[in-house]
Amino acid sequence: MKTNSEIASDFRVVARALAQAPVRRQLTSAERGLLANIPSVAQTALDVGCGDGLIARSLAERGLRVTGVDLSPEMIALAEERSPAGLNVRFAVRDFMADAPHLGSLGTFDAVVCVNVVHHVPLDAAIARLCSLVAPGGVLLIQDVVSRPSLRDLPRNAVAALTRVVQHLLEPASTARALRSAYEAHGRGEVYLTPREADLQFHRLLPDAYVQHHIAWRYSVVWVRLASS
Repeated sequence: MKTNSEIASDFRVVARALAQAPVRRQLTSAERGLLANIPSVAQTALDVGCGDGLIARSLAERGLRVTGVDLSPEMIALAEERSPAGLNVRFAVRDFMADAPHLGSLGTFDAVVCVNVVHHVPLDAAIARLCSLVAPGGVLLIQDVVSRPSLRDLPRNAVAALTRVVQHLLEPASTARALRSAYEAHGRGEVYLTPREADLQFHRLLPDAYVQHHIAWRYSVVWVRLASS
């Protein structure tokens, strides 16, 4: 597991590559499916590990008051630059694990969204911290990377790889190459859950949660805090 300084250094490079690449304006199908679980009555949202702010902006465009936090100052600067004036979203450089008192001082949120973050931190502590930020009746939405090394996953991995190749062919060559290189460098040495491990871990940590697996090496977790809790 990488240290915070290593993660911040990696995403400094990713942010520079992202700044030179066309702005991604569309959520992935897995991201859209995840956000579909936000209650229609939700008014506030926290995007943990917001990156360049795509998900935070999507939430704000739905009418939610959104706070986006990220460990990387360069990512936060990019998120602010890419967010139109007047959009109800604010960004801050924060370590959601170390800065829990600060985040808690903001209150709790009707929706807490955390995409591609929990593999960076001890899972038990991360889930406890994220749950503490969810308001009664609110929802915690997690999406993260999954590893599928089993031979029985070969067909699914082949479909995912083909889809990725097609996506890469549609991207501008030079900027896409730099961005892929930055993400690949960041991914070296990272350890991800397998589908079975994800099912077991989240059944243990959040027995009432719903876990879904996606083709593109991702899994999603949806957990609702009871209104009375």
